[in-house]
Amino acid sequence: MDPHQESVADPVVPLVTDEDVVMDPVEEFTAPTLEATLDHTKKELKKTTMLAYQALLMEFKEMVASPDTDEAKLQANVNKQKILLDQLERLEPQEPKATKIKEVPKNVPILRLPGDKESPMPALTYETIDRFLDLFELVLYQHALPMDHYWEAAFISSVQHSTERCLWFMANLKAISLTWLEAKKVIKTHFGGNHSQTHYLEKITSMAMSKWEDPLQYVRRFVSDFNDAGVTDSEAYGAIMLKSMSANGDLIRQIKTTHASTPVEGRPCQNQGQTE
Repeated sequence: MDPHQESVADPVVPLVTDEDVVMDPVEEFTAPTLEATLDHTKKELKKTTMLAYQALLMEFKEMVASPDTDEAKLQANVNKQKILLDQLERLEPQEPKATKIKEVPKNVPILRLPGDKESPMPALTYETIDRFLDLFELVLYQHALPMDHYWEAAFISSVQHSTERCLWFMANLKAISLTWLEAKKVIKTHFGGNHSQTHYLEKITSMAMSKWEDPLQYVRRFVSDFNDAGVTDSEAYGAIMLKSMSANGDLIRQIKTTHASTPVEGRPCQNQGQTE
């Protein structure tokens, strides 16, 4: 090297650290959820089904235009169309059905029987379950509500004041698809039973027609209570009714005379029904 020539220093190479290295961002792979996979599959299936359905329609159009088309092929095409339409309908998103709220009349009677403690005091007390059910049916009839469809919602309003009766309703009547006649029988058995029969039997044996009372109206009242008692008609009940009408002696004599003058053969028993 020439001593008179200036020396040239070697270039300085800077040190490269990890902080100076810039890496291209790597996208993280996220596996699709089951719901997303199903949704994607449904969309693809719907698209494929729609294309197949359109192809069938075009084929059907050509077969109809052709005079040589076999009827069996036409029917086969129609059957395939129905299958694809059903498939498309199933692939449509299902919206939840709105539950229809049943409006219950505000004047539905409260089930309050003699001796009840849980019933609100202003509520009317019914002497038997039959009288309550008569008014219950009348209110639903007043509002033109079909008994078989509305009795359950309405009956809840009738017993909601009583914890005991609500529990009984849930255990014996709730959501078991009973008709009103079936439910009515269950209600009468539970809240009436022997108590109701005893009540009406005591009532008809203690009834008495006043001297000025319309005999026809009295008989109707007597028969109504007799039917509520649910007993088999007999001559004994006919005698009880005649005795209760003793205030009208002329009428009693007329009934007995008419019965006695009837030929023995074919003469009906003088029970309650015949007396009526």
